[in-house]
Amino acid sequence: MTAENSQSFNKNSSTFHGWLVKPQSIVISIIVLFILISSIVIFLVYQQYKNTGTNLLSADKTSATLIAGSIQEHNNAVLEVLTSYAQRPSFIDAAKKKDITEARRQLALLREKQDFNLALITDKRGILRANFPAFPVGSTFLTGTGTKE
Repeated sequence: MTAENSQSFNKNSSTFHGWLVKPQSIVISIIVLFILISSIVIFLVYQQYKNTGTNLLSADKTSATLIAGSIQEHNNAVLEVLTSYAQRPSFIDAAKKKDITEARRQLALLREKQDFNLALITDKRGILRANFPAFPVGSTFLTGTGTKE
């Protein structure tokens, strides 16, 4: 029985070996392996693409939230300053009358209550009318040259 089994094994293996060495079989084997490897690579690349997209969107949302919060805080500070201006009729009168000493005094009071380093008043053309802390009045901020009026 063992001799018959070994002959049948050799017969089967030679049939398999004969099929494997045919050029048609080699081409089919290469195509099947190519499709298998390509499918695995496409699956892995797609998973990486989805994960990267999710991570980037998450980072962008975090950045946008932080920037929006910063802009909101800046807007709130500007609104507080404008509200403070509106509640000071003497400050508005000093600006309209171009009374530099009174305007500087009002700017100094305003600066004490608000969180900023420099306060100034300019006209429509950008000519400096009053400021605190004081530096030469009459300079223009539009051209950047600092010319006197």
